[in-house]
Amino acid sequence: DIVKAQDEYIDIDGFYHHSNSREEMSITTDINKNIITIYYEKRHDLSYLVNYIDKDFNEVIHEQKRVDNITFEDIIISEDEIIDIVGYDYDSVEKESIQITTDINKNVINIYYTRGKFPYRYEYYYEGERDDNKTEAITARYNDVIEDYIDKPIEGYIFKKVEGLPLKVTNIAEKNVIKIYYIRAKYTYTVNYYYDEV
Repeated sequence: DIVKAQDEYIDIDGFYHHSNSREEMSITTDINKNIITIYYEKRHDLSYLVNYIDKDFNEVIHEQKRVDNITFEDIIISEDEIIDIVGYDYDSVEKESIQITTDINKNVINIYYTRGKFPYRYEYYYEGERDDNKTEAITARYNDVIEDYIDKPIEGYIFKKVEGLPLKVTNIAEKNVIKIYYIRAKYTYTVNYYYDEV
């Protein structure tokens, strides 16, 4: 009988067929000669994914990263995938490492970040002049939305307008400014004249 090597191939997860010791053989009475060795090699065409997530809001904050041409059973260290993301501070990784499998849905690294804290300020203008003594600096988290202001009227002035609301807090201090304007109040008055009757 003739035995062909290709008829003896089996599927092994994570490996592909590489070569054989021979393509076929004739069966003999010597079992030591009735051997075909089939060689397999680890797959090198696998991938893994990296997700960058806001820990507090469970939101994706950066485009997912995909890395291809990875070898089966390779160990990937999660911290090697940490990147800087504007406005965010690195917090943690879900797993310290992953071992590459043939299922890309299991080859996932989740990296968690928290929103950084940045200053914003209120500036107060009276007849166009900024009063630095009234400027107020406050800290908020990146992307927080500020929708109100602190009123600081002074005698003789009335509110005119506010600029910069709503404010979405950024990592750039110069952009995190709310300006409140006051103008001099205009008062009307009436003069009454009284005459004695003659």
